[in-house]
Amino acid sequence: GMYLSKEMVEEISKNPDKLTLKWEKKDITILFSDIAWFTSISEKMQPQELFDFLNEYLSQMTKILTKNSWTLDKYIWDAVMWFFNAPLDIENPEYKACLTAIEQQEKLIELNKKWQSLNLPKIEVRIWIHSWETMHWNLWSIWERLNYTVIWDNVNLASRLEWICKYYWVKIVISETVSEKIKSDFIIRELDQIEVKWKDKAVRIFELIWLKTNKKTLIEYYKYIK
Repeated sequence: GMYLSKEMVEEISKNPDKLTLKWEKKDITILFSDIAWFTSISEKMQPQELFDFLNEYLSQMTKILTKNSWTLDKYIWDAVMWFFNAPLDIENPEYKACLTAIEQQEKLIELNKKWQSLNLPKIEVRIWIHSWETMHWNLWSIWERLNYTVIWDNVNLASRLEWICKYYWVKIVISETVSEKIKSDFIIRELDQIEVKWKDKAVRIFELIWLKTNKKTLIEYYKYIK
């Protein structure tokens, strides 16, 4: 339960046979996030101070996901990979992923105020969300260790496009497949149509700005990103 979502633990408890080498195709929404300029930030902090800082950040970000039907794939130092709609089917995974991203940015405003009062650095977090067909289940080694994850070309695409946030100076970028599912609920704007190396088709990308029903905190958010 410390490593998996509550829903996933319950599913495994009910169906132990799920822990097998069985891959399935499924439409999954993937969310990557990382802290901008983290190398520079970490160089200025002592190891224990950095550990406590990261622990608070990751704890608060993960807490937001617990109510949005998440699955944690992995922590990669300051970066995190999450996905939605596996192993359990959920309604509107694109919406929940986007809501998670907005709520994380909102929480970050509060955390930065606290950290700055303690003379700790202000941080910015970049998020990329993509939704497409992937393969999901357990990777396995001869040492009898399992890692539940998602793989396939679109996972690789999602991870490679995280740098887009830095290039366009935005906090959250979503793919066209995600934008089509959530545009009635969120404020978005088209950024560009880009070509990714080794991919045949260009990819349309959009900035996810805010939830339409939460415009009060949108003003605070714009103050924060400036």
